[in-house]
Amino acid sequence: MERKQEDKPPEEPPEELLKEFEWAKDHIPDDEVPQPAPDEFEKVWKRIQDGHGK
Repeated sequence: MERKQEDKPPEEPPEELLKEFEWAKDHIPDDEVPQPAPDEFEKVWKRIQDGHGK
């Protein structure tokens, strides 16, 4: 029986991620990055504590 491969994005080497991060830091202003809702952390933390994924 063939095992189904999980749907995961290919992992980039750390060097590539660092290059992408450095580029974004220099070229994308902070105000263009979507910000989470003020209570987003609390919602996620509560789901984690309750044992739910979503």
